Amino acid sequence: MKLFRLFVRLRVLVNFIVAATHVIAPEFILKLAGMAHVVPIGWVQYAGVQIAIITAVYIPAAMNPDRNQGSSLFACFATVPLVILFLCQGWYWFAVYDAVFILILTASYRRAVMQEVMKLP
Repeated sequence: MKLFRLFVRLRVLVNFIVAATHVIAPEFILKLAGMAHVVPIGWVQYAGVQIAIITAVYIPAAMNPDRNQGSSLFACFATVPLVILFLCQGWYWFAVYDAVFILILTASYRRAVMQEVMKLP
């Protein structure tokens, strides 16, 4: 479970950095994504706040994945619909970012669960 907790903590840290960038520098995010300027710019900031709120749900998984299995599964699979959305919109970097974390978290969680199952009599 240590490896899974490490990856969830890394995802939380990276997501909070991304969320803060959305709130503090929304123009930078739009430029980085190659999107047109949005009016009002508050929509980009709102997206950053949503990222932070969703990421906060991952925190129990980072603390104790055994006790917080729902949060652990949410951390693994919550962004699958976003990957599909990003691919459909042509936002490939966003899709790759989420897909890589999905694969890493799912593989490490599966490994951790299998280790716990093998400890049972």
